Amino acid sequence: MHMQWERPGRGFHEFPVPFPGVLPFDEGVYIIWQFTGPTIYVGQGHIAERLYRHSISPRIMQHEPGLRVTWANVEPNSRSGVEAYLASTLHPVEGDAFPDAPLIEVNLPPWNIFEQPTGMQLFLPRWLT
Repeated sequence: MHMQWERPGRGFHEFPVPFPGVLPFDEGVYIIWQFTGPTIYVGQGHIAERLYRHSISPRIMQHEPGLRVTWANVEPNSRSGVEAYLASTLHPVEGDAFPDAPLIEVNLPPWNIFEQPTGMQLFLPRWLT
């Protein structure tokens, strides 16, 4: 399944998002990671509400500084499978109650080699290998 990941310009949103007005009132999946560090959390639900709750959670915010976030809209019947796939691929350091659903493979956010979370396979352009 092809995902349209939120990415303003050339980078990703800092987390917590300094301008909450950019958060959608949609539902979908999201990824919080530490810039040049590990994936912190993968989740689903009402994006603005869930990200607000994470922004006041000591469990998530202990990983500051340098947190980033992206999200994508996903239909309700696919959300659990997408979240399960992201969790199995990105290995978040927080959270352990991921859906027991058939994995739905999706494209990952368009990270460059400096933005990718650690702990995942590094995808280098063919000319660098």
